[in-house]
Amino acid sequence: MLFKKTFPYIVSLSLFTTASYAEQDYTFELSSGLGLQYAGLIGGQVAVKDEDTKYFLALGLPGIATGFQTLVGDSNQKSLGLTLAKLDGIFSSDILFVTGTYNYYFTDFNQSGWVVGLDLG
Repeated sequence: MLFKKTFPYIVSLSLFTTASYAEQDYTFELSSGLGLQYAGLIGGQVAVKDEDTKYFLALGLPGIATGFQTLVGDSNQKSLGLTLAKLDGIFSSDILFVTGTYNYYFTDFNQSGWVVGLDLG
């Protein structure tokens, strides 16, 4: 049932990232974490990144999320973005969230390492 609900999001993100990155260098990234950017209490995230922007799709307990982040400022350690998340209701109906995000990268946006983020919305 979750697949039927999430399939349109997956197709939309796939088409968008394919069209956006047809002529650019990009990298794929896998990560895990907590919060809406990771679709719930705990989840995994698949991302497509270029030098200053990241587009992601996340599956977690209990939902799915998609969004983007882009670098701000002179350092490569701060990003702003948007997240669209749908959490499956256990005791009630499903909940849809649209949030603004702020992330701080301890090393660098384009390197592996710890990230702390905040969702507002």
